[in-house]
Amino acid sequence: MVSQIDRFRARDKTRVLAILLCALLLSACLVRAAYNNADWLLVWELDSSFDLTRPQKQFIKERVREHLRWHRETELAKTIAFLRFVQESVSDGLTNTKLQDAVATFASLRNTLATRLALDSAAFFAQVSDAQLEYLQKSFNKSNKDWERRAKMSSTERRVDRTERVLDIITDWVGPLSDAQEQKLTPAIEAIPDVQDIWLMHTKQRQRQFVELVRSARDDRATAASEFVAWIKAESAPPELNAHRTAIYQLVLDIDALCTATQHQHFNRKLQEWIDDLELAHVQGAA
Repeated sequence: MVSQIDRFRARDKTRVLAILLCALLLSACLVRAAYNNADWLLVWELDSSFDLTRPQKQFIKERVREHLRWHRETELAKTIAFLRFVQESVSDGLTNTKLQDAVATFASLRNTLATRLALDSAAFFAQVSDAQLEYLQKSFNKSNKDWERRAKMSSTERRVDRTERVLDIITDWVGPLSDAQEQKLTPAIEAIPDVQDIWLMHTKQRQRQFVELVRSARDDRATAASEFVAWIKAESAPPELNAHRTAIYQLVLDIDALCTATQHQHFNRKLQEWIDDLELAHVQGAA
């Protein structure tokens, strides 16, 4: 579980900070930790990026409790339904339409959460000092180093590195791959457009936007809250990233088609563990 969290944080730390609770509430592998320890987990995450003051920590803890109660009462059932839809889609045979529906549903859950958190996010942003903004920028710079290291690799090194990382993720979800499966998947992974440089540039642009969004909350919290939601919902990206996303979707379909019954069962068991945790949290919240 830790490796998955680290990969998520390294891939897009900006979103972890901006959405505040999304990383906790929509990451089902963290559901127990999210509902039992969300106050200190979120404080820890934000403190690592803003160097929080004691009053800021207290503010976050208090607001988290209320948002968790709201999420448990109104959103948790929707999240469970979403995971069941993914599970059923794989069991019945994944299609591009089902995949697109799953992506759209997740985006809807994310956007609803962002809207709920907007005013409190802006209220927190308004408390951030210039020194903390500088600390945040240094945190971003640190999180970018791994991507910058990869950007300096040769095209061959990048292709090999990416293939190894993707195969590791696939194995984590479906279990060991046969040699024949690896031989079929490797060319498909290598054919995915290399957008490392574009992704890094896009990420840094969003980081700059986020810093300015935080700064703007000092003068106008209402506008900052609205811009926060718009920033989260923003789907615009360089065309190359959209093409890359399309290639990833196709790879998911290819993986599904290649998986054996045993591998599909491995995936379903893994997803069922998430569903069981969420249902337990739902029952405990209703008690």
